[in-house]
Amino acid sequence: MNAKRTLLTIRIEGEQDVIVVRRRTKQIGQLLGLTESEQTKLATAVLEMSRNALQFAKDSSAVFFVDDVTKPFFGVCIEDKGPGIKDIEKFLEGKVNHCRGLFGARRMVDRFDVDTGDQGTTIYLRKLLHSRAHAFTTSEITEISESLAKLVQHTSTDEVYSQNQELLRILEELQRKQEELDESLRREQDLSVSLENQIQARTNELLYARDDAMQANNLKSQFVANISHELRTPLSSVVGLAELLATSPDMSKDDKELAENLLDSAKKLLVMMNNLLDFTRIDVGKMTIESTQFSPRELLANVMTQYQDQAQRKSIMLFLESAFDVPDKCFGDEKKIMHILMSLTKNAMKFTNSGSIRLSVSVEHAKDDSIKLKMSVTDTGIGIAKHNQNTLFQPFAQVDGGKQFGGTGLGLSLTKSYVTLLGGEINVISEPNRGSTFWFTVPLQCERNTSCQIK
Repeated sequence: MNAKRTLLTIRIEGEQDVIVVRRRTKQIGQLLGLTESEQTKLATAVLEMSRNALQFAKDSSAVFFVDDVTKPFFGVCIEDKGPGIKDIEKFLEGKVNHCRGLFGARRMVDRFDVDTGDQGTTIYLRKLLHSRAHAFTTSEITEISESLAKLVQHTSTDEVYSQNQELLRILEELQRKQEELDESLRREQDLSVSLENQIQARTNELLYARDDAMQANNLKSQFVANISHELRTPLSSVVGLAELLATSPDMSKDDKELAENLLDSAKKLLVMMNNLLDFTRIDVGKMTIESTQFSPRELLANVMTQYQDQAQRKSIMLFLESAFDVPDKCFGDEKKIMHILMSLTKNAMKFTNSGSIRLSVSVEHAKDDSIKLKMSVTDTGIGIAKHNQNTLFQPFAQVDGGKQFGGTGLGLSLTKSYVTLLGGEINVISEPNRGSTFWFTVPLQCERNTSCQIK
């Protein structure tokens, strides 16, 4: 007989555990085939439940499970040993002030059940797995658990809280050392020492300052990375809630427009935060390279699809060119290559008011099961003067200073960092008023049973 089967249990003892619970929800949802939108909604609901349990109860935990007694579900059970919910009806109707977030969470899942009493409260949140038509087997449960264990092993989010505490300790130690240095300098000034001793003291002071500056710069990169994590978690909740509002059928036209503007702004801010996080990860050497099987042609076609509507609004033609010898399947970091192409196409769309944008892929070199592909994005936009091309890939640098076209100046710098990390190179060919071609190369592996030799 089918039954509810547990995948993972996490105790909720602090805010860092709430962050871990939300991350695990999205990871397991991805393993079980939930869409990005479904993952976001369920993770947002679980986040609200976990924070409520942390605030109003004790001995809380989150239990992840699959349930296919009637239909295949992925669920999260939030258990606590708190005083229970006194008026369950008002709670379910959203009339309890401190439980408004829980009321909203009900609308993000397919099934919401509450069991409460003097000994505590248990809340079940379930999301229907539309892609499954049969019950889970024992081997599938084992495979999911093993996949989850691998994801947990490679996830750095769980370490954010401990890293923050370590950073605070290091900062306090730096402050103490700075105070000791200041005191030492004051004592030296009070003493009538020889010129040689004064010069030596000055030299030591400069050496200390240099070391402190280098250490402070490293701490800055780590601090920005950790803060980005902390900001991205509530921002993801804002995106989820804004998406829920924007798709609500009960809103007026004006309210719907406001909700869509909120969703658009939140998504842009989340993209900016993700870019900053990736930039700092690369800067401190924590960015990893993945390898999955993908089709280069399909990858370019997916990028074109993303910008089809925007191109139609600007009356810009989109073209895709693929050389005949490009393999159907390759192995490499598809997500990072997709990010590079999306960034270059976004720039082309931004600086092109008429004409066309062309995405192309060709084979630059191939041997045995290794291949180097060259991908390019060509536009008929405003072009770039020669003397401005040297600064294009520098962090936070913009040709016009961001006065006319805006932006953070981080996109092309992050793009170059990705290309370099993948072992390729990137450059641009452009003239004012004659368009631009941004191209990059990336080494990949072919499918073992497929020849990579140029035909």
